[in-house]
Parts: sequence; structure tokens; C-alpha cells
Amino acid sequence: MLRPVKYLGQHFLSDKNIARKIAEAVNPQPDDVIVEIGAGEGFLTEQFVGRVKKVFAVEVDKRAVDFLKVRFGAEELVREDRIEIIHQDFLKLDLKMFEGFGKVRLIGNIPYSITSSIIFKAIENRNLIKDLTIMVQLEVAMRIVSNPGVKDYSILSVLCQAYSKPEILFRVSRNVFYPKPKVSSAVIRLDFEKGELSEKIIDDAFFKKIVKTAFNKRRKILKNTLAELFDEETLSRLNFDLSLRPEQLSVEEFIELSNMLYEILEEKNKEGGR
Repeated sequence: MLRPVKYLGQHFLSDKNIARKIAEAVNPQPDDVIVEIGAGEGFLTEQFVGRVKKVFAVEVDKRAVDFLKVRFGAEELVREDRIEIIHQDFLKLDLKMFEGFGKVRLIGNIPYSITSSIIFKAIENRNLIKDLTIMVQLEVAMRIVSNPGVKDYSILSVLCQAYSKPEILFRVSRNVFYPKPKVSSAVIRLDFEKGELSEKIIDDAFFKKIVKTAFNKRRKILKNTLAELFDEETLSRLNFDLSLRPEQLSVEEFIELSNMLYEILEEKNKEGGR
């Protein structure tokens, strides 16, 4: 048994029933390719190895990598290329390495301190990913699925709901980890193949910039926050209620606002080029 390293934010899963429950929720298929983020001691890994086409176990901790190589080093698994252990920080991993496998499925019991970074990386690479099923803080899970008009509604809510179909699968007690975290957890799934709203977004980078700017000063009305990006003449062309605060806008309305602003700027550029 490995001793968790504090600076890596490690909280190892110690209950096989929870690992099985996560696997059941993922519902792995024989042709699936699984990329596990932070494989640790392999509690979750073992639920997929041999049941899917291949598992890529990504782990930054060299001790855990060595442990995994022993645990899953059976000749049959190696010969049939059913698992590959990658010693790498997932956030630095180029996901294009999986292009030849079709859309992969991401899973993991991740360090909570990098939850948002992992989710944003998955969103950026959603063309390569079928879905993302990970353990997160319950508080973060609630934010991800939050509706407009409440405190939990945030940048994370809007981006996750714009680019995927997010769902809380089940809650997890802190007693199933070692060491015990101070917070309760939940397993969530972001299904990128059901992120239908993303098709309405004209420009992804522009949309994200609008959302992040608006929520950076969430108590201010849109007219004031957007003034940091656009001049008064541009904003005057908008047919949109700028007296609203960001938490009052639905995901669809954020997309509408972003698209309108993008088209106004495109039109102004054309006018300037005449």
C-alpha cells in the first residue's frame, strides 16, 4: 500500500464497492478505449482491464507507476496490449496521441485541486473524447449542474453545460478514501456527444472570453463588465438586456449574447474595410 503524498493531493480509493459502482456507471463496452487520470494503486483500473479494448493508465507518481507495472504486468495483458501505463502529468499530456483509437473515455479519481483544469482540458479536446467520468468534490458537482439564479451558478456551470450533458451519478462518502478528505464527494459524468448547445456557438474562444469576463465580476451588470472588452458604440448595437447580472443568464442566453457580439464585430470590421 502506497503512502499518499500530500503535495500531489492524493486520496486513494480504498473501497472496491465504489470502484465497481463507478465501473457500472461507465458501462464499459468491449471496443472502448479508457484513459484513466491518476490511476494510483489501480483500484479503478482493475475494473476495466480485460473488459475493454485498452486502458491507458496515466499517473504522475513514479512510485504508483512502478506499483501498477507489477500489478498489471501479467504476460497475457502485455502480449495482447490491453493496458499501457503512462508516467506523465495528465495536464501536460497531448491527447492527440489517442487520435488513432477513435473517441476515448476519460475516467479518474482525481486530485480535487486540479478538477477545473482537467475539465477545461477535456472540453478543449472534446472532439477526441466521448465522455468524462470523474470523482469531484460534492460542492463542485453541484456547481457543474447548477441552474441560473443561484450562487452555485458559475463559469464552470456555463461551460460544462454548453459543451456537454453533465450529470451527477452518485454521492460518495469521505470514508472510502485514505486519507479521508475533509469534504464529501460525488461522481459526475460529462457526456460530450450530447453537448448539443455547442453546435450553436459561432466561435469557441470568443464565447469562453465573454463567459469568463462576465463572471469575473459577477455582482456587476453586464453593461459594466462588457465595457472592459467593447466600446460603447459596439454595446449600443446589442439587442440584449445588459442590466442583467451573469448569474441571471441561461447557457442559451450566454451563447446568444456571444454570437451577437461576434457578429457585430464582424460587421464593424467589414465597415472599416470599405
